[in-house]
Amino acid sequence: MKTKKIKAFARLLKIMDELREQCPWDKKQTLESLRYLTIEEMYELSDAILDNNMDEISLIDNEGNEFKNVSCIPAEKKCIINLDKKIILSDRKLDETNTFFEVDQKEYVFEIVGDISSFRKIKISGENAVTNKNLKGKEINIEYTDKRLFSNLGDKSLTIEEFVRKNPEFTLNKNNELSIGPGSYFFNRTVIVPSGTKLNIVPNTVLQFSHNISLLSYSPVSAIGKSIDSIQVKLNFGVFGIVTAQDTSIFENCVFSRGGEDTINGIFLSGMLSAYHSQIEVNNCRFFSATGDDALNIKYAKTEIRNNIFRKNKFDALDVDFITEGSLIYKNIFEDNGNDSMDLSGSVVIIDSNKVYSSGDKCISIGEQSDVNLKNNLLKSCLIGLAVKDKSKAVVTQNIIVDNKEGVSLFRKKEIFDGAQIELYNNVLWENKVDLNKDEYSEVVACSHNILQNEECAGGIELEPMFDTDYSLLIRDEIEIYFKK
Repeated sequence: MKTKKIKAFARLLKIMDELREQCPWDKKQTLESLRYLTIEEMYELSDAILDNNMDEISLIDNEGNEFKNVSCIPAEKKCIINLDKKIILSDRKLDETNTFFEVDQKEYVFEIVGDISSFRKIKISGENAVTNKNLKGKEINIEYTDKRLFSNLGDKSLTIEEFVRKNPEFTLNKNNELSIGPGSYFFNRTVIVPSGTKLNIVPNTVLQFSHNISLLSYSPVSAIGKSIDSIQVKLNFGVFGIVTAQDTSIFENCVFSRGGEDTINGIFLSGMLSAYHSQIEVNNCRFFSATGDDALNIKYAKTEIRNNIFRKNKFDALDVDFITEGSLIYKNIFEDNGNDSMDLSGSVVIIDSNKVYSSGDKCISIGEQSDVNLKNNLLKSCLIGLAVKDKSKAVVTQNIIVDNKEGVSLFRKKEIFDGAQIELYNNVLWENKVDLNKDEYSEVVACSHNILQNEECAGGIELEPMFDTDYSLLIRDEIEIYFKK
């Protein structure tokens, strides 16, 4: 029964894919034309719930038993699946001395079959067979696993030849490397690139993904365009991810848009472009309209991020976690991002010559014992220009931090850490509501030749700066030309 249902469902998916690609009616539909149909479907779902019509939802346990006794209580907005027989989750037995009982715990697995997308949560209850009392949280351990999160796990083990047969958009060259492009390609299925190869995306290629569809590569990726926006990755709430690749991935002259976040093969990918345990270089690319936690997220790797533009992403633009010494964030532009423009945790990195405008929270956030050299940056019109927290250290030199609610903020956020430490040299902090703010756990280790209003920094420069139109970042001697005497 279960096998037949799976085969029937797979056939349904195949028919849907063919209709999207070949049916003339499907091809000409727009968001507007589908609007009234979507509303109609929602009414049908609502009617089914109110009518107690839940015949298509059932439970199957790991012994092959199927339970379909479903009852719904519309007034309480819930449905209950009542088991047709008792299930024993533990057995008692005497020990060797025939004196004390021991309990052998059992693991019991249920698979929910049917569409439960309208349900907000799932609750499992039980009772003690001896006392007839309801079991409390500590007496029963429940773990939830969504099988869809591992539905692509088998693709990780495909040979390169098997991958190409399954994904004919890609070709295999004599070096055993995969290529795609030039041209436009549409994916309505998640693509898993196995390890042991290299994926080359050639110039003048557009990769477009259906809703919540992603690409995850266990091999390095080379996407080097010859001109700006030469390679386009158009996502629709999915991600482009790289994990545990053995060589450096390079993205140049690419544009990423409308990505979100995804969990693939048990790995949560929070960035529209995500690279985990995989060295990566990103140059001359654009990232915009990301809807997930991050536009670009890099974890546990050395990275160079140069000359990119991050604009109008919903939350963080660039999030790096535990990137290693030798990493560089250089000459990027960040504009109108919803949360932090740069969010760093546990990282060792140089941040040089970037321009950050109008972040919803922090221009730059440095946390969790990071060690950062910050120089020649412009941080403008954020809630906090520079936040340093949780045992992080920052050497801050020749930056312009202007028009923020707080210019520099030092604090301890998580109790497991100490406060922050900062060294400030030759910076201009101007027209912030508060130039420098720190809590009792944090320390200004050094403060020399800065323009800012704070008693922590003795020996500041008592001059008023005159900025040019784009707040150009200049070396110390040149900056003095722009001071009013």
